[in-house]
Parts: sequence; structure tokens; C-alpha cells
Amino acid sequence: MKLIKIAHNSTTTVFKWVAHVPITGTPTITFKMSAGDQSPALTALHAAATVTAIGNNRSELTISPAITNYAGLSGVYGSAWLETESDSAYPVLITRITGTTAHLAEPLPRGIDLASSAALEWATWICTPGAAITGELGAFAWQVHYTGKAGADAPSSSGQDDGLISIVRRPFNAGL
Repeated sequence: MKLIKIAHNSTTTVFKWVAHVPITGTPTITFKMSAGDQSPALTALHAAATVTAIGNNRSELTISPAITNYAGLSGVYGSAWLETESDSAYPVLITRITGTTAHLAEPLPRGIDLASSAALEWATWICTPGAAITGELGAFAWQVHYTGKAGADAPSSSGQDDGLISIVRRPFNAGL
């Protein structure tokens, strides 16, 4: 179970959820608050990009369209899925994006088939919880419902991820 701390009465805090499997459609989130369930909309961190080539070093992907505003799409927010029609989905960590090139933390395995299309889909989804969620101190459950995408020849499966959100007065206490 994941525990996430958010500041009391924050209206700018961003809640981040990372899909641990490739998903289809848009996941939904529900915060189980004392006054009733709250379900803000989750949005993908970035739209999927088409992958047109894998670099010779296996750690670079040529993507289309070019991503010009790439701040924040790498590092901790760089979890993504390389999804091919012929093979499967491969988890990747994007360390840097330079225009039409996505640099990966680890090289991909050999033999990935890009004869047909492939997509780079960010695994991070975000929402702004809002005053109805952050206005109450305490710990509350959250649940994300999603449909996992296993591939063209495998059935999709429904899944759920859950955790606790702790609304606190001071989320960062250095003890000084």
C-alpha cells in the first residue's frame, strides 16, 4: 500500500499515479473521504508518441512528433511503456528527451520488431485533488481502476491500485 502526503488546504498539489502495466483507455481515481467519494479526472502526463526507430546503441528511440516542451517528462516522471504491435510492451525509463530522440536509462533487448507501428506511452497519470479532498486532515484511502492492455492476442483485464493519502499540516518536517 502506498502512502502519499499532501499539505492541508493545498489547491496546487499534484497527485501522481504510475501504471505498473500498460493500460487502455483512461483510468479513474476515487478518494474515499469522510464527506463522500471524490473522483477528480486523471490525465496522462503526455500524449503517446509514435516510435519510428531504435538507435544502434538500443538506448535511444526516434519518436514522432518531436517533443519541444519536454521539461518534467524524464527522470521520476519518465516511466513509460514501449508498445509494439508485433511483440509486447516493454517498460522503459526515459532519462532525457531531445526533440525527436528519447534517451533511455537502460538499453532495450535485441530483436524488438518495429516492422509495424510502435508507441511510447507515458505510465504517469496526474490529477489535482482539489479543496474537497485536501480540506480535511487525516488519512484516506484512494483507488485507481484501470483496464490493463496485454496485447493483441491476449484479453484485457481490469485492475485496481490503491493506497492512502495523508492530509497533513506540514508534509515536510526537517526536524529543525
